[in-house]
Amino acid sequence: MAKAKKPASRSSIKLVSSLPPAVVEQAAQEWLEAHGIAATKNPSTQPDPSCHALTEILTQTIQRIHGELHSLQERIAQLEKKNN
Repeated sequence: MAKAKKPASRSSIKLVSSLPPAVVEQAAQEWLEAHGIAATKNPSTQPDPSCHALTEILTQTIQRIHGELHSLQERIAQLEKKNN
């Protein structure tokens, strides 16, 4: 009778999640190659230019949101002072 595999222990799950993604990916590729499975490599390490533009737009949007939140916090503090 075949033995059932034990589920991954919690300590090994924590170890994997604490490793940098590049290390985990490299280990996974090596494991696949060791088992005769062709590991696919990323075709390009250069980020897509559209991703860069999106990142910049999102960064600007987040900065504006932070500014608005700061402004709202100041207005709330002023209103609270008036009510006290």
